[in-house]
Amino acid sequence: YMVGRELKQIDEVMAMRDVDSRLIAAIEKRSGEFKPEEVFVDTQGILTVLGSADGEVLTFAMPENDPAGLVVEVHEVEDRVAFLDHQFNEESYGEDVNHVYFMLISPDGKMLAKSGFTEIDGSFFSKHELPAPGEIHTLRLPYGDGRILAKYRGLYDGNVIMTAEHMRYFDRALENLLYALLATFILSLPVSFYSGRRIARRVVNGLDRVIAAAREIGAGNYSERVAHGAEGKEINDLADAFNAMITNTEKLLSELKAISNDMAHDLRTPITRLRGQAEMALYSSNGTNELACDVAEECENMLIMINTMLEIARAEYKLKESADEELDMTQLARDSANIFETISEDKSVEIKIDVPDNPVVLRVDKVDVQRILANLLDNAVKFTPPGGRVVVGLSDDKSSVTIRVSDTGPGIPEQDRERIFERFYRSDASRNVPGNGLGLSLVKAIVDARNGTVNILDNEGGGTVFTVTLPRMRTYG
Repeated sequence: YMVGRELKQIDEVMAMRDVDSRLIAAIEKRSGEFKPEEVFVDTQGILTVLGSADGEVLTFAMPENDPAGLVVEVHEVEDRVAFLDHQFNEESYGEDVNHVYFMLISPDGKMLAKSGFTEIDGSFFSKHELPAPGEIHTLRLPYGDGRILAKYRGLYDGNVIMTAEHMRYFDRALENLLYALLATFILSLPVSFYSGRRIARRVVNGLDRVIAAAREIGAGNYSERVAHGAEGKEINDLADAFNAMITNTEKLLSELKAISNDMAHDLRTPITRLRGQAEMALYSSNGTNELACDVAEECENMLIMINTMLEIARAEYKLKESADEELDMTQLARDSANIFETISEDKSVEIKIDVPDNPVVLRVDKVDVQRILANLLDNAVKFTPPGGRVVVGLSDDKSSVTIRVSDTGPGIPEQDRERIFERFYRSDASRNVPGNGLGLSLVKAIVDARNGTVNILDNEGGGTVFTVTLPRMRTYG
């Protein structure tokens, strides 16, 4: 449009700020009102600045690094509009006439030249705000169900050149791409599901083997190990780490068991001998030797305490071999209450049995249950004042059996309940009552070893309720 010919040998388009300062100085010397439009380098290495000044179209061309070779040319074109109209049709030849659009618009919005489009009236493109000379506007124009992307550029003489493209082909290609992606996604779902299921199954199989081994070990079989499988290196590494951990644990538990047995032997033997000597001295003095009597009694207390500590350790570290059998819990509760009946009568404390009429069968170690009941009943009778009452209750459901021992004693303060199961802990209210502070610790250790629960509640009307819940099926934490 500006020079009246097509510029086909452009090698690089540049910004005015990148132009050689010597060329800028030459331009300013020739015309201070010069307004650059385009800057480019052709294939011959000639830097050209195209622009206008005082209504004239000028080009300043300078060979690379040669200011002396500067050439200034004034371009006078007889009919720029006719030339551009010819170029519009030539550029759109071979294209869908209603796909690519070219227009030359006057400052007042009149169409001066256009390509051969027929679908859209030219006013559609000229009714928008037109840019001033040197400005560029890019618009997305809605047309029917589609869009047209148009670029407007204000020329040196006030006219505006517009180039546009209908986006129907782009939108159609995008729609086809989305359909293709959707179809690929739908078709890949079964494959992904099947592959994911196989991978997950392999991983789960390896984890199941580790879990099964952990359950065996939790039941006391410390010789169990996890073998390598075909699930992959990660699962085999997990199995190796698990086996190494169990090997170390088995070694530590064996050492602990040996130490416990040695300690029991080393402590119980001299204390038993000392108690025997005290009993002989007491027998020789016809029961008048108070020192021998005190020594024999303290030796007995020490033996009880040592044995209880060992039982707690065995329960906590699961060193005790469980002798589970089918037992009637109602009969065990009655038998335990009968044992403490004499002691309770001496204190004027009533023991009441509240168990179901039908047998409540639980597979459990009989000695463990007897120790739980004995310690709970001993504490209940011990701390219940004369005239009070102790109730032994029993209930069950499909998953567990619950033992309840309640009393009408002074109760346990809230601040003591968190520590009541600690070894040797005795609250202020119990310091004047005989005992060593190990009974409830033994109860807690036995219950935890069977993955049960023990809780402390307030009794209605005063006192304390201990509840012990034992699962029918042994679970593994």
